[in-house]
Amino acid sequence: MASVLLVDESRVNLRVMQYVLSREGHTLLMAESGLEGLYHLQDNAVDLVITEAHMQLMDGFEFVQHVRNNPSHLRLPILMLTNVGDEEVVRRARRSSVNGFLTQPLNSRQLREIVTRTLANRFQTRPLGTKILPDFGLSGLSL
Repeated sequence: MASVLLVDESRVNLRVMQYVLSREGHTLLMAESGLEGLYHLQDNAVDLVITEAHMQLMDGFEFVQHVRNNPSHLRLPILMLTNVGDEEVVRRARRSSVNGFLTQPLNSRQLREIVTRTLANRFQTRPLGTKILPDFGLSGLSL
């Protein structure tokens, strides 16, 4: 299966995601801050990232920006976890080039489905908010 990095300050959310995704056979890395998540990305091959939008020291948007600034992570699928009905987060997330959203409270079926779909399509999709460029080694860059 896949290697998934979970970034969330809430240990409850981390444990719920860990429980659901480990039962699906995924290898999980967990980080309780965006900075810890960046360290995991430096040291580990990851197939998917799920990050909370609202965190204290480095929020999910800043975390995504740091990830996307690394050329080797331009096409790394990132899902953002947000509260139901938080339209401002959805707007900001689209601009920050995430690939999709998960809403809280977490629903195990929804989590399994979006992770499975995102991983299945990770080689064909590009982050939200990106434009397709001619293939001069620049495809996938956010404009």
